Formats: sequence, C-alpha cells, structure tokens
Amino acid sequence: METTGLIQRAIEDGYLQIITSGKTEKIRYVAVNLAEKWSDPEEKV
Repeated sequence: METTGLIQRAIEDGYLQIITSGKTEKIRYVAVNLAEKWSDPEEKV
C-alpha cells in the first residue's frame, strides 16, 4: 500500500485529521491530540 493510501485509510478510520486554515494545512494525530504543519508527503528533501 502506498503512503497516500495509508494516510487516506488513517483519516477514514479516524486516526488523523487534516485541518485547513487559509493557505496552511495541519495534520492532527487524534490519539495524542498533536497537530503539526502538513505539506505534500512527497515534498523536496
């Protein structure tokens, strides 16, 4: 399963939430109530 597939499944199962505020997106890990800045998982390294 691809990374994006795993992320989509985690969102569907309620483990992750994507929060959009203006131009920024945050990912929220529901179990620990932690939010971090989110960008494309295939961003430049």
